[in-house]
Amino acid sequence: MLNVATNDEQLRIRIHHIGGIGESGPVEVLGRLGHVEWVFYDAQAESLSSVRVPGNLYRLVQRAIGGTNSAAKFHVTEWPSASSLLKPSLDAEKYTMILEDNRAQTWGRHTKIVNSIDLRVSTLDTLAQNNEVPPVDFLSIDAQGAELSILEGASSFLKERIIGVLCEVEFTELYEKQPLFCDIQDRLRQDHFRVCEIYNPQYF
Repeated sequence: MLNVATNDEQLRIRIHHIGGIGESGPVEVLGRLGHVEWVFYDAQAESLSSVRVPGNLYRLVQRAIGGTNSAAKFHVTEWPSASSLLKPSLDAEKYTMILEDNRAQTWGRHTKIVNSIDLRVSTLDTLAQNNEVPPVDFLSIDAQGAELSILEGASSFLKERIIGVLCEVEFTELYEKQPLFCDIQDRLRQDHFRVCEIYNPQYF
């Protein structure tokens, strides 16, 4: 048996979670693995301040993440968790979901822009190359329609390092001209990822 000494740094799994306003969703279960370092990203400082950290080793990065290093507008909506680099689709205003207590919830407030902020967008590849963040082993994205561009900006990690992706997807537009499930699946299949599970489906 080969006896190779390892340290915590070598064993560490780095999980990067983008968006979600304080919530990291199903990816939290990976914290049970131990040796996990979390990196949370959000464009807004107040959203980062509400992050519920599932482990002791983490960093918070106030940065908008996307597919290019460029200037962009971040659209803040009346319902903060729906804020996005993309404008909400007005067609989605009347989408309705029936809640567990049989109340109807419409998407309406999620489409009302209350402010648009100019900011800089960075790619994960660039941030890591500049040693601003650690390498990405597992990527979790809840970015309100910007998921495909974030994947494009992490292309070197998808090709060489990332072992899993947890990604919010839609099957119809909540945001103008947003990529849908089929687009994201096609992109991930380029680097030989396959669908393993679908979590938390919502029906409008």
